[in-house]
Amino acid sequence: MKVNYPYWKVIIGFTLCPAVAGFFLGGVIIFEGLSSDEAYEVSDIMRFALVGPIFTSLVGFVVFCIPASIAALIYARLRLYKTWYSYLFVMLLGGVNAHIWEFIWSSNHKSLFETDLSFLLGVFSSLLVACFVIPSKRPGTAKGESE
Repeated sequence: MKVNYPYWKVIIGFTLCPAVAGFFLGGVIIFEGLSSDEAYEVSDIMRFALVGPIFTSLVGFVVFCIPASIAALIYARLRLYKTWYSYLFVMLLGGVNAHIWEFIWSSNHKSLFETDLSFLLGVFSSLLVACFVIPSKRPGTAKGESE
């Protein structure tokens, strides 16, 4: 029986995962700027509010597209479906992937354990993308049947 797995949807979706993380990081930076004690001009905050998430999204994609595409190929090869262990696998691999990639290319870290923000962004963006990209069940599997 031929299984129609959405390989391209999974590969493209998870390759764009760093852009999702960058967009989220841009929102966090805006919130931090609004709630900061330092005096920022309203025009600077509004300018960054319009451009910031898009810019951080593009930078995130450019910096992390190589490890994200490798992880996407692994996910497509394993033919992941919407199960708790698939979500767990995607979250852990996405977080560890971003964590190690930042440690390799960043020169201001002295320890492997100082890149926790990239790990968290990798985990949450991978989970968010997995919710939309991974198919729900294998074709031919009845509801309630074990996979």
